[in-house]
Amino acid sequence: MNTDYVQQLTDMTTAAQETSRQWLEINTGAFNKLALQQMTMVEAGIERGFGAARQAMQAKDYDDLVSVQAEMAQELAAMTVEQTRKIMQVLGESRDALTELIEKSVAQAASELEKTAVMKAA
Repeated sequence: MNTDYVQQLTDMTTAAQETSRQWLEINTGAFNKLALQQMTMVEAGIERGFGAARQAMQAKDYDDLVSVQAEMAQELAAMTVEQTRKIMQVLGESRDALTELIEKSVAQAASELEKTAVMKAA
């Protein structure tokens, strides 16, 4: 076997391993950001729930209780919208990074295959 082919195979394998490592890094980063967002949402929900419970205990009548519940629902809806926006931003960033990585890897692989075709023709 020609040493040029062996070297080319080694280079392609190394490039594939590096692409896999970068892919894992991107996905791990996205997972960590999403987990942090989820924990932030849970923490805020618990804090708001306890606050609403305290307010509900101080309610003087049914109208006060309904008002507290409506306020809590409105705050939770706003928090959910904001967290959803942040999650979509993280997913968009990950998508862009993965798309760039794939495009770069495909171009590199095409270049290596082109070299192989030239070597075979020679």
